[in-house]
Amino acid sequence: MEALGLVMVGISFATIIGMVLKGVRLSSSLLAGVAVLLTGTSNSLGDALSTATTALADATTWDLVFTGLAVTILGRVVKEFGLIDEMVVGLESVLKGNRAGIMGITMLVGAMPGHAGTMLTAPLADCYGDRLGMTPVEKSAANLVFRHMVRMLLPYIPPLVLASRLTGLSISSLIAHNTFPVMVSLAVGCLTLLPRGAGALGESVAPGSFGRFLKAASPLWVGIGLFMVFRLSLPLSLLAGAGVALLVGQRPQDFRLEAVWRMVDYHIALTMISIMLFKYALSGTHLLETALECLLAAGLPQGFLLVAAPAVLGFVTGDMTATVGIGFPVLMPLVPADSKALAHWGLAYVTGSVFYFMSPIHLCQVFSNTYFKTDFLPVFGKYVWSIVAALAGTVLVFLVLTKG
Repeated sequence: MEALGLVMVGISFATIIGMVLKGVRLSSSLLAGVAVLLTGTSNSLGDALSTATTALADATTWDLVFTGLAVTILGRVVKEFGLIDEMVVGLESVLKGNRAGIMGITMLVGAMPGHAGTMLTAPLADCYGDRLGMTPVEKSAANLVFRHMVRMLLPYIPPLVLASRLTGLSISSLIAHNTFPVMVSLAVGCLTLLPRGAGALGESVAPGSFGRFLKAASPLWVGIGLFMVFRLSLPLSLLAGAGVALLVGQRPQDFRLEAVWRMVDYHIALTMISIMLFKYALSGTHLLETALECLLAAGLPQGFLLVAAPAVLGFVTGDMTATVGIGFPVLMPLVPADSKALAHWGLAYVTGSVFYFMSPIHLCQVFSNTYFKTDFLPVFGKYVWSIVAALAGTVLVFLVLTKG
């Protein structure tokens, strides 16, 4: 029965990947994959309905939905009211060029906790990319790399906290391990993703331009501040930020308040629901844990499993917390409990992060490609060298730490 279940998991994921690569919307692809998975692994229609009901009853599902809807309103109000151009001009006085700008702003705003980072950075990367003459594919790839790689260095990210708790290693030691792979990846991304040259603004930077940036960015600071400091729900925080944008921005002459609701991208809501349905359908089988235990029992090389397990989990689940939570307990017997533990766990963590990053169902990748109206494969082709650099960097760190 377990063997059949594993086959159905494979067919389900192949269905999703195949449909995505053919240009089918991710929401439709995921729903098809969920149907295949539930058909092959559920004992009855009642079990399948129970899984779907649980996913829809999860508060996280609706937080994702409303956050996605709210952020499309915020992003489009900020852009249509000319605030993104104001941010660009203001940051030029500090970041000294659009290449630095697209890197700096995606890292800065993308560092906020949760899934809103890419949602907020996408319109900013869009504007900077326009100034650099970048294509939508290039803008989506840059938005993902510069926003996401740096998250391996943030101490409040749930997967890093979970990895620390499971392995007994300090968060600071894991961050220290991850620093070199991240820096190498970002450097390669700068060289391969961004056009050469600063990108002309068409005007000189006036004194006080940084103040213009602070004013133009106030919708973002209000949204982030309400969420992180005052613990207001993220959707409400983002809508409050959109309200600030309506007040401080340059209102287009033909703008009407009711037009705000036409800025909502409802496909994002369906995509978020589909991702949560797939997550619950997959986690409910417990087959991934079983597969890893079987591979260990079959005697496959431990080094191979140390890399392959987080890579497969990251790519299949598109969820780094799930990758750590499922994979790390199973990998415990493979890791020595000595000074070399950091090298082993660090290798597993960075590998899982990289493959989770490039999963077609990774939420950040989904939103970025949805926003820029790009497909997975062309964007992957643009950022692949940053991925290779991160993997090469962590292998090098592993070899140095385990030498002798």
